[in-house]
Amino acid sequence: MLKTFIIFSVTRLFSSAVNVNSNSSVNLNCELALPTGYTYHWEKKFDDLYFRNIQELKVDQDDKYENVNSKTLRINFLSFDDSTFYRCLIRTNPVIYGQELDVVVSGKPILSTSQTKYTVKGVFYTLVCHPHYRTNPSITNSWWLRKLNGFKSFSVVSSGSKYSEGSKSYPVLNILNVETADAGIYRCFAQNSRGTTYADTKLNVGDEPVVVIEKEIYYPLVSKTLFIGCSTGDSHSATWKISNSPLMFFLPSTQYSVGTIPNPDLTVYNISKARNGRYQCCGTNLFGTKCVGAQVISGSKYFFFFFKHEIEMTNRKIARSNHESNKIYLLILVKHHFLRY
Repeated sequence: MLKTFIIFSVTRLFSSAVNVNSNSSVNLNCELALPTGYTYHWEKKFDDLYFRNIQELKVDQDDKYENVNSKTLRINFLSFDDSTFYRCLIRTNPVIYGQELDVVVSGKPILSTSQTKYTVKGVFYTLVCHPHYRTNPSITNSWWLRKLNGFKSFSVVSSGSKYSEGSKSYPVLNILNVETADAGIYRCFAQNSRGTTYADTKLNVGDEPVVVIEKEIYYPLVSKTLFIGCSTGDSHSATWKISNSPLMFFLPSTQYSVGTIPNPDLTVYNISKARNGRYQCCGTNLFGTKCVGAQVISGSKYFFFFFKHEIEMTNRKIARSNHESNKIYLLILVKHHFLRY
């Protein structure tokens, strides 16, 4: 249904509400007396629709607003985004304003969510359906259904030790200790007095890539070439870091080269003590990023001759250690002990 609202004003007046339905159109009619040589303008929350339409028409021939510089403004395809105040004006000096009209759009809830989500196993994961922030009337109820992989129909998700829901006005589903069996399609519902809508999210459950580096500690000779082999499994991208920062921040591209997936091996040319540190090979797939590191300690041939025994003993301790924190502690000892010489 098309509604028309008339504004009688020559000065700025108080606002009044205009209630309309979503997906409909509305006419806002301004009866300000128009001086010779001027045109009407309409503002949407202080945004001049005449200038806005000029910009948007160049892109997509938008017909959302019609007659933006006449006394009757038409707004089409009403949605919650149109819920705000409008006013007509004439750009004299001073500007003459018409009455503000607070357009309030009512309709069924609108939900937005990512169509696909990825998570690793064993974590606490939250699925969220975001209602439009101007939803009117307010949401009074929400719930979830799920269709797990291998099943043909949806079933109700019940709160318990495995699942917990958020408030009735905001669809949130928490999943404790995610497993492969939790993968599937999750459907959130939201309801208000105008009706019920839903949105789907496909949840994929998997593992981060398996990243393997050849050795945990390297002792290259100064000015020689260092090669660190790395495998990143099913990664779709791979990067290298030094001391938790991207490799490019430390080395110019002419001083290193990186192989391609699944073997992004690192070659560092003309190694020096200034490039010592912890090098990390990182692989990323849809489920996350995994980094594995190796300590690099470069020195002269005399350095390694005098400390050959200490180096061998350290390597044996690292090999025997089953706990990652112990390995890191030993590597720190090596770094601080050897680099004094």
